[in-house]
Amino acid sequence: MDIAIKKAKTNIERFGALYTTLLSYNTASGMCFNATLPLGKNRKSKVAGRKSGEGSISRDVSRAGRGVGTFINQLKQRDLKRAKQVASILTLKKDASAAAQVATDVFGQVVRFYQSYSPEFHTSARKDGHVASFTGNVVVNRKSTESYKKKVFKHIGKAKSGWLINTSYGWAARAPQWITRHGQNGTIKKLPDGSIEIENKLPYASEAMIKALEPFVITKAEQATNLKLHYEWQRRNKA
Repeated sequence: MDIAIKKAKTNIERFGALYTTLLSYNTASGMCFNATLPLGKNRKSKVAGRKSGEGSISRDVSRAGRGVGTFINQLKQRDLKRAKQVASILTLKKDASAAAQVATDVFGQVVRFYQSYSPEFHTSARKDGHVASFTGNVVVNRKSTESYKKKVFKHIGKAKSGWLINTSYGWAARAPQWITRHGQNGTIKKLPDGSIEIENKLPYASEAMIKALEPFVITKAEQATNLKLHYEWQRRNKA
């Protein structure tokens, strides 16, 4: 994009409206990429955004269904004797409800023990795309949790793919594989007044957008687009 801006006069003379359309799209689309989870366009790093997404998912999955080892360690910090009691009940595979009662008394929050991780733990606890705090679910089988995480990891980048358009120009040509693997799902339209409209039609995108930043992103995208176009046309007129 920086190279294109430096050669703006040549590009405008050669491609005319197509260039300005793509310039507008790139500017606004870049802002939208930044507002869609996982954060960042990650032009320089092909994996940073994916790793960020995996980290967020791992945190949310753990809050929705905490591993038994981590939970027992937390109990030990509060009451070592009763924490060992809970661990003993679970190890001997006795009545899990008895372990849950002791854990609830110690932890000060309703605790439920499950053998395997259920997707419902995660989906029901999410609000605005995140799990805010520990839900009280504790999972004994760690492998089931890791298996679920891997399935969710495959969705990383899906919301961002809704800003990609079916062209060799723009972000689609440079987006990392963790985004492009979902296809180019965005739409772009040039309106009669000369403005550019891009739309992310994926239902998942609305959940993955940071709602608190949406007005800011829209404003900044418009300002950046108008400012860059102004400078490009100003350069052309000076020639």
